[in-house]
Amino acid sequence: MRRRLLFPLLLAGLLHAQQFTDQTATRLPAQAIWSEEVDAVDVDGDGDLDLIYGKGDGFSAASTARQNTILINNGSGFFTDETATRFPVLLGHTKDIDAVDVDRDGDVDLVLANAWGQQPRLWINNGAGFFTDATATRFPALTLLSFGTAAGDVDGDGDLDLLFCDSGATQFSGSGGQPRLFLNDGTGVFTQATAARLPPIALFAQVDCDFLDVDGDFDLDATVTSRDGQSVLLINDGFGTFTSGSLPPEGTGTYEFEPGDVDADGDVDIFVVGVSGLSEGVLLNNGSGTFTASTAAVVGNTSSDDNDASLGDIDGDGDLDAVVGAISTAERGLVNASGVFTYQSSLFPTLVDSSMDGELADIDGDGDLDYVSAVGESGAFQNRVYINTTGTPDTRPPLLRVALYGSGTPFGDIPIRCVVRDAVVTEGDPGYTVSASGTVGGTPFTLPLRWSGSDHFLGMLTSVPQGAPVVFTVTATDRRGNVVVGAPVAFSPTAFPPPRLAITPQGGGAFTVVLGSAAHPFAEELLFVSTAVSGPAGAGPLLGLGSDAWFVVSLPPVLPPLHAYLDAAGQQTTVFGPGSVPVGFTIDARAVFLGPNPAMTNLVRVTF
Repeated sequence: MRRRLLFPLLLAGLLHAQQFTDQTATRLPAQAIWSEEVDAVDVDGDGDLDLIYGKGDGFSAASTARQNTILINNGSGFFTDETATRFPVLLGHTKDIDAVDVDRDGDVDLVLANAWGQQPRLWINNGAGFFTDATATRFPALTLLSFGTAAGDVDGDGDLDLLFCDSGATQFSGSGGQPRLFLNDGTGVFTQATAARLPPIALFAQVDCDFLDVDGDFDLDATVTSRDGQSVLLINDGFGTFTSGSLPPEGTGTYEFEPGDVDADGDVDIFVVGVSGLSEGVLLNNGSGTFTASTAAVVGNTSSDDNDASLGDIDGDGDLDAVVGAISTAERGLVNASGVFTYQSSLFPTLVDSSMDGELADIDGDGDLDYVSAVGESGAFQNRVYINTTGTPDTRPPLLRVALYGSGTPFGDIPIRCVVRDAVVTEGDPGYTVSASGTVGGTPFTLPLRWSGSDHFLGMLTSVPQGAPVVFTVTATDRRGNVVVGAPVAFSPTAFPPPRLAITPQGGGAFTVVLGSAAHPFAEELLFVSTAVSGPAGAGPLLGLGSDAWFVVSLPPVLPPLHAYLDAAGQQTTVFGPGSVPVGFTIDARAVFLGPNPAMTNLVRVTF
């Protein structure tokens, strides 16, 4: 008789068991301090995922400053607090952390977005997971009210640039602030390029920013999310200069954009925490960067004050599901079927705490996705680990898309670009191994492709001769060892590389103009064309050079030719000294090269 009763009891227990079980008590150290951000990343290069927490009390206004913490994984998902030996001592209000390799030495460094008039921070990894605060020598001195940061190679030069939210003087009121862009010199030293590269934006309540390729052209566009205003889409011209795009109208309560291909049609959609009021929804991409908002794409989900969402394949069927990090309810799992997310109560226990952030990651190394949360704002502030006890190990190869090249490809330095997507969406470097191998003119090569932001990877073939046949394939391996090999790509470059223009303010009204075009060595005929010039009313000509190189700015907006000799390599640099341009002038400009191969450079915006 007992045996007959035991089987139904066991079956009932299995039917009501959660897929994700709370194992915090045995896996995480006890703690009772407000956490705002969590990242799962391998800081020490031992193959498992460690945990980094951004801390600091206060959401709408600053409260107690806190020390960020780091927990080291023993390889099986049990963590030890090693903050005292691995992190710089610094009390602050860190709202977001990106774990990315800013100095290109093969390990992950940490970029810290700090709120309420604090300096953004850059912590450099020594390769073994010990960090030094290198902000003073690598980053401009400035203070921001920043709730978010994103890393990506916006200008295609092979290093990671940085975007920061900045809400201005106050977070949720006032006139708002300008998001900030910083360009990397290739060694992890950054220069602010906001005025030259971003359109003027006055946006308050900025809570998130992301790089993503909305139009499929293999460069990184960007979004800046506002809780109470209209979130912003920024379109990259391919050289790292952005213009304003368009997003569907939204109400208040938008806390996060989470980019990912939710309907498996090959483009990047956006899962939105609070797309309409407090309801989660999806911005569906038509493939060219035009989005349509849909709350119907999320079914059975409670409308509540939520802060975060993570995308990953939690049921092993190959698409992106979602976990919503909730403040007033238990964490909520939403299973994706053909782009429609449906709430399933069996995924998480009914444990309610204030989750400010969360991340899907395989922290115990068994091949499926677990979930970690950062808890703040209210309650006991105990961060949590939810272990996936019934998940399916990931055996699917990543999805791979390689940029196509044709006979019109410019010779010289040729970027190899690809998109790699796998079972989880990460904010930072996902830790995949990607490379291209093939031949240039019959000579073999193997080229590592580095993560360049979002789901993009980039490597540079250098000094490819004109007409030399290029043949290669791309191979991508995810953290589980699943491998995909792309179809062969073959082309022979014949076109000239596009001309480039750069204007760099040097302070005090000084600046440099650099023009370059391999198609026009020793060229004399080029025009410096302004599309918009603004400055003090009534200003006349401001500066000039001799007959071989001259540059005039005046109002009304007229820019006569900048006439200069290019050298044998097709380069020309003009230096303008202090006081050349008054503070307050903004110039939008392109250089146009005339002759047998006419071409136009990238657009440059500079505010002095």
